[in-house]
Amino acid sequence: MAWCLDEFTAANGGTRVVPRSHLRGRNPTPADADESVPITAPLGTMMVFESRVWHRTGSNTTASSHRAGLFGWYTRPIYRTQENWFLALNASVRENASDTLLQLLAYKTEGLGLVNGRSPM
Repeated sequence: MAWCLDEFTAANGGTRVVPRSHLRGRNPTPADADESVPITAPLGTMMVFESRVWHRTGSNTTASSHRAGLFGWYTRPIYRTQENWFLALNASVRENASDTLLQLLAYKTEGLGLVNGRSPM
């Protein structure tokens, strides 16, 4: 799922997908990228697709256009996330974040993962 904070076009590097690739039952190869098509969408659009669909970022071939999107994905706190936020984020985020943000980034636990009824952080 992603929210288009700018217009997504083929020229500015909008997300590219290989339609129905989630049904192929195998991992993609470099040659499969040739089958990808751009998702084009106006600013403010929310795009949703099955996460197993092969997808990638396109190349921005414009001189001055940019493309920003806010990508959301969700997982239960007990599962390892795709991105390791402990390593990826600047330490100041942890120092200045609210309890809610710390929980969303898995710096702080709730429910499963508590130690003696408290977050280990």
